[in-house]
Amino acid sequence: MRGPRAGDISKPRRGALGHAAAAAAAAAAAEAAAGAAAAGAAAAAAAATAAAKTATTQQQHYHHHHHHHHHHQQQQQQQQQQQHQQQHHHHQHQQHQQQHQQQQQHQQQQQQHQQQQQHPQQQQQQQERTVQLLLRCSIQTETIPVRSRTPHGHPKPVLQQRALQCTAAAAAAAAAAAAAAAAAGEEETAVDGQKQKQQQKQQQ
Repeated sequence: MRGPRAGDISKPRRGALGHAAAAAAAAAAAEAAAGAAAAGAAAAAAAATAAAKTATTQQQHYHHHHHHHHHHQQQQQQQQQQQHQQQHHHHQHQQHQQQHQQQQQHQQQQQQHQQQQQHPQQQQQQQERTVQLLLRCSIQTETIPVRSRTPHGHPKPVLQQRALQCTAAAAAAAAAAAAAAAAAGEEETAVDGQKQKQQQKQQQ
């Protein structure tokens, strides 16, 4: 699980903006860095949780719909080939399979809940790293030497660019942590879905 490196982010170009506009942007970024530390960590956790829940819901809905459609085709074929008594027996068997499928879905939800309880420790470690990165950025920005500042007291453009890059790298790290947590949830849901399919085929 590797997030984007800070060096991969291209340096922002000043273009037609003057030193005053760049200085204002860097000052705002430096002030926002400390506040973004806590907000970024909370947003990463919320995004990871929401993504995992969405993936779980979509996966269960797909498997349930596919399983129901498959049974409907089987029922049509057996109505043409078998007698009324056999149809009645098949209907009972289908009800039993549906009950078993509901039990499997309940077990699958319990397993996912246990796995989600294991993930928060990894997410917390990733968030702590992101917070440390943001704090380091804000400290670096605040401790710029006086000689590196302009006559108005603002940091020079080169140092401003570094501060902006550092903040962007921290935000990218938080996004990578959320994406990795969501991907792990999707893989676990897919594995559970394959097991459920195999068990249903054996019953048929």
